[in-house]
Amino acid sequence: MGVYVANEVTIQSPPQTVRIKAHAANLKKSLKEQVSKQWHQITLGNLVEQIAQKHGYGAKVAAEFKDILVQHTYQTNESDMSFLTKVAREYGATVKPIGGYIIFVSKGQSKSATGKTLEAIVITPQDVINWQACFTVRNRYNSVIAKWYDYKKGETISETAGIGSPSYVIQEVYSSSELALSAAQAKLKQLKRSTATLDITMPGDPQVFTEAKLNLAGFGKEINGEWVISRVEHILDSTGYKTMIDKQN
Repeated sequence: MGVYVANEVTIQSPPQTVRIKAHAANLKKSLKEQVSKQWHQITLGNLVEQIAQKHGYGAKVAAEFKDILVQHTYQTNESDMSFLTKVAREYGATVKPIGGYIIFVSKGQSKSATGKTLEAIVITPQDVINWQACFTVRNRYNSVIAKWYDYKKGETISETAGIGSPSYVIQEVYSSSELALSAAQAKLKQLKRSTATLDITMPGDPQVFTEAKLNLAGFGKEINGEWVISRVEHILDSTGYKTMIDKQN
């Protein structure tokens, strides 16, 4: 699981219990300090690298993002980690500090920072305690609209990802056409992924982690196949060690 630093300890009774809250040891406090800054004409690779070096980290950015040019973006009274998370969301990526590096990789594609596809974990019904599949039956969004403000023309302009209706409209107004279109494309991918979810509780397995790929077999034709883990919770209590998985296909 890695090294963690405790930041809160609670002792209570009955029953006699010690509850410890901790954060990953490599998440430095400086990453949480609020900053205001304007970023202009910089690639995503250089942006992540500059922030990483500022806090004593290395940077690993997936090849598909390294050379994307960010024309204008603003960081207003938000921490560097919060800002990077916002940027990653706009480009359909995920960002986190791991092992002395800040990594910026594709979300939902089960790839490492070097672009290497992660090996799938095979799971059958015999490997789990319980599971539940949920399929959204409402109409899927076929397109997403994002808006940006053109200061030269003094007007708000729309960018669209996908074709046809119904359309999902992002309420936030972006500072450039590039950011608006990237946000629309990322949101469209998210909406398409979220039409089917699967929750699994299984005996504890520390090798299961977020963004890992699962290969399900024996669950039924609608469920069998590859899924990417979106969230993992490891629970150790009086009943034993369990791993709870949220997945999107």
